[in-house]
Amino acid sequence: MKMPSKHIMGHGLALVTPFTSADQIDFPSFERILQRALKGNVDFFTVLGPGSESRALTPKESQRLVDFALDLLQGKKPLFLGMASSSTKATLAELAVQFPEGSTRLNPKRGVAGVLIEVPNDPGIPQAGLVKHFMEVAEAAPLPMLLHQRKGPKGSGLTAASVVELSNHPGIIGWVDARCDFALTGEVIRSRAPGFAVVCADDVSALPLLALGADAALSSIGNAFPKAFSDLVGQAQFGELHAARATHHQLAPLLRLLERTASATGIKAVLHQLGTCEPHVRLPLAPMDDAWTQSVYRVIAHMEPGTFAP
Repeated sequence: MKMPSKHIMGHGLALVTPFTSADQIDFPSFERILQRALKGNVDFFTVLGPGSESRALTPKESQRLVDFALDLLQGKKPLFLGMASSSTKATLAELAVQFPEGSTRLNPKRGVAGVLIEVPNDPGIPQAGLVKHFMEVAEAAPLPMLLHQRKGPKGSGLTAASVVELSNHPGIIGWVDARCDFALTGEVIRSRAPGFAVVCADDVSALPLLALGADAALSSIGNAFPKAFSDLVGQAQFGELHAARATHHQLAPLLRLLERTASATGIKAVLHQLGTCEPHVRLPLAPMDDAWTQSVYRVIAHMEPGTFAP
């Protein structure tokens, strides 16, 4: 049975992966980010998802990070595990590795709530192939599945018709959309199957997509300002558009700056300025240069103090 979309509502946080100067996962900083997000009314989380540098982690590091997040959350909020998706065979093999039979990750009270699986972004993949790929993966997945549409070249990814077709599968519970083509997303919102969630995954587009009828927003900026972004999402969903616009415009200058760099690089620069974690990223990513970092710091300095709560 499909999980109702009301279970995927509000503000979701795409957790970053902090690193120490010795290039190890900084678990104390990761805990600070997650605990602050809980205080900031974040409704659900993704680990190894957008902006997490998951491709730069070793399998052992990935395993430790997921299990650490589950231990911290203790079932308080849903946690979705991000997975890359290339060939169908490779995706099914990765599912078997992540969720072996009897795994504690499958515990319905304290385990993973579902998987967030990337949509392959090669322009040459036909829609019929993408639909069949996700149908087969959904049949094999032991947990509900979210489709993650990243930004990509023109002609790549799922069309609205394909997303709507996939929305009818009981194991596919939502679409996490970072491309934010308003016409395409609007068509999905109008035509999707009941219980299928539409989630905006582009911070600066959250307000207009929520106004169109998206169920949730999966943010990167929430790693730094969880309450402010939770407020924006709640205001938009409760029809408080004047307040939502004010919150959006408070965050917008910073979001616009961060759009011009890799999400992990940008948000870690912000977190470093706030004293939450170091700005270290793994190659091929690189930290912001000094001039760009100073631009980010100046924008933060002009933000209203209430933005920094809790």
